[in-house]
Amino acid sequence: MKNKYKLILTLILALIITLSACKDDMEMVDNQSTDSVEHTESSESKEDIIAKYKAEGIVFNVNYTAITKYPETRENEEFIVPDFIKIIGSEAFKGNTYLKKVVLPENIAEIEWSAFQESCIEEINIPDSLNTIGDFAFYKCMNLTTVHVSEEMIEKILGGRFSFMRTPFAENYAKKKFIESGKQAKLDSYSAIIPYDTSTQYRTNQSSNMVNGGQIIEVNDYIYYTDGKSLNRIDKQGRKSELVLESSAYKLYLYNDEIYYSGYDEDNDIYGIFNLNKITFESSLILESYTDSFVIYDDIIFYTSYTDTNGLLLYSYNMNNKENIFINENLANVRDRDNIVIYKDKIIYALSDNNYGEILMQYNIDEAKSYELENTSNLFNFRGGFTSAKMQTFNYEIYAQFNGGVYKATIEENIKWEQIIPRLDDEGHIYQLCVTDNYIFFFTNQFLISNDIHYFHIFRMKHDGSEITNIYNSEEHNTDGGSTGAYARMYIVEDKIFLFNDRKTVLDFNGNVLNWDMSTN
Repeated sequence: MKNKYKLILTLILALIITLSACKDDMEMVDNQSTDSVEHTESSESKEDIIAKYKAEGIVFNVNYTAITKYPETRENEEFIVPDFIKIIGSEAFKGNTYLKKVVLPENIAEIEWSAFQESCIEEINIPDSLNTIGDFAFYKCMNLTTVHVSEEMIEKILGGRFSFMRTPFAENYAKKKFIESGKQAKLDSYSAIIPYDTSTQYRTNQSSNMVNGGQIIEVNDYIYYTDGKSLNRIDKQGRKSELVLESSAYKLYLYNDEIYYSGYDEDNDIYGIFNLNKITFESSLILESYTDSFVIYDDIIFYTSYTDTNGLLLYSYNMNNKENIFINENLANVRDRDNIVIYKDKIIYALSDNNYGEILMQYNIDEAKSYELENTSNLFNFRGGFTSAKMQTFNYEIYAQFNGGVYKATIEENIKWEQIIPRLDDEGHIYQLCVTDNYIFFFTNQFLISNDIHYFHIFRMKHDGSEITNIYNSEEHNTDGGSTGAYARMYIVEDKIFLFNDRKTVLDFNGNVLNWDMSTN
């Protein structure tokens, strides 16, 4: 009997030890789960998985290597991407409100542009196999706090153009870097929190940096302007506006007293460049292309066209013989879609060097050939951190905002830059320039990292950089991580400043707000 009790006691003790070990193992798994996301292998065949997911509305490409659309109505909070998927397609998960966690396979190669934009996901893993992350891939994923990623991959994924902008993950990481370094400049490479290259807003928000172009142009007794959704005009006395064209118009341009605009014809589902009849307000298609930036010289349209493969490319289109020519032969991405100016008989444009730097190019129209412009002033290196080259021509000189400062250049055999003023450290980064006979106007966006607030100011100064005067301070600021300055646009028509922000404000050269009614309601 005594031996029987001993056996029972031994069995109970062994059971307790086994349960304790299992508990320890479970705790270890829980701790590890905060650092990684496991991708469990499915016992289902590839064919079964495809059939099941297709029945639920998930769309694949023809060879089943990419997910091109995830249904917005699928209510699952977690989605494990199958192991045979290599690509998450553009806008595939955009705006999804149900998904909270996405698990990518270890061999994922590409996440295309806007793939998860404005979705409600909270957690995702980024394997080291990822080669490409597209523009705006996770833009405004306001709940994305957890990204399982190796330290080696962080700068790669945050270095994409606005790929993680307006996400808690990126903002927390950028703030961590700020605290470690004590320098706000350390955040410049992370477009997620301080997007210095903010002139390139996806498909919208044009700038006035081109000759006779932008969101506003002057035609005879009227000022034509667009908010991206419709084309309107107002007389020069500022009386109530009238609707000209109820169609998407992004960029306006005046050439030989004719109005041209880039936009979208919803009735015919066509993106292109159009001509507007000033009498009948009827528009006619000139060139079909997905473009919102162009200039015209000697009946030739120089325009950027967006492609999924190569980004923004530069072309010329002859309106007489309909000849279309690809200009930037090296396939480098045009840096800013509004960063093209006419200088004498040349087109000046910037190419990206894929490292947040720029190469400034000169296209000679007579030769139909591009050349790289060498910077002989040694003020800065075009291939190292040369960003946001917002250019404007005035009296055969080029004015530009580089790295937060204001510069002026002449171009003969090469380019020579002269700094007018450096970055205004107390006021923030300098954005768009508008040059007149007597003044240079620019605005700044002051960012206070301590409370995520942005302040917006307009300055006026002489051409030599003297008499810098703060003429206008925005009454508004925001606290949602966005930037009032980054998305604003400023234009000069005669003696008035037109500020297109959340609302349209008209100022005189002293910053006084004028009583103009630019609403069309």
